Amino acid sequence: MKTKLILVEGLPGFGKTTTATIIEEILQKQGVQTKLFLEGNLDHPADYDGCAYFKLHELPDILREHAQQVEDGWVIPYQKLRDRLPDSQLADLYARDIYELPLELNRRLIADRWRSFAAAAAQEDTVYIFECCFLQNPMTVSMIKYGAAYEESLAYVQELEQAILPLQPMLVYVNQQDLESAFRRAVAERPQAWSEGFAQYYTQQGFGQEQGYEGLDGTLAVLEERRARELRILSQLQLASRQLDNSHLNRQAYKEELTGLLQGLC
Repeated sequence: MKTKLILVEGLPGFGKTTTATIIEEILQKQGVQTKLFLEGNLDHPADYDGCAYFKLHELPDILREHAQQVEDGWVIPYQKLRDRLPDSQLADLYARDIYELPLELNRRLIADRWRSFAAAAAQEDTVYIFECCFLQNPMTVSMIKYGAAYEESLAYVQELEQAILPLQPMLVYVNQQDLESAFRRAVAERPQAWSEGFAQYYTQQGFGQEQGYEGLDGTLAVLEERRARELRILSQLQLASRQLDNSHLNRQAYKEELTGLLQGLC
């Protein structure tokens, strides 16, 4: 198997960034050409992080020079333009963020983006490493934001999977036995604004709101359900996948396990 794409997934605080970084280290040591894209990278080739969408006839002239045309509209990388646009314009762009769009439109735009990426990556002699955008993003917008049923999240992920199967992808799911400890550790390590915003996003809309969850305890309940659904989705995908237990946070032992997993993969 010669994969051109390694996907790293898991819940917040479980070690996705560490895992993706170690994978890159291992492959580069083997002489493999890699491109690593961590969460929040505004240049992600398969995602639209920090991008807004306009229909063809809606785009203001002031934004046209920054726009990328897609099938029936325009995409604006507004987070890259923050320093060049007035606050009033940024507020409108945020409201049009691709992850604020109705679920059906979001899925269509994201799936098209993945198909374009896969077509380009197939022509390269490079292994791409993506942190958390294959499972986490569809689950966040479908389940967390809109309270979509499991079957709808599954269909979204399976559409992305069909786009990348020619790349022979491998998905590494980073898990930990104690979700609460891992998440509370992540909360302690990050700014208070992060945890407050995260809890609000997870409990005041979609699945969390439907269940009446509140605060960090409610957020943990949503995360438990998200993990259960993600693992169920993994069992229904065609791509190769592997769960890794990162509970002990032993970097050296973890690196050795990853080295064995990657042997002969790329």
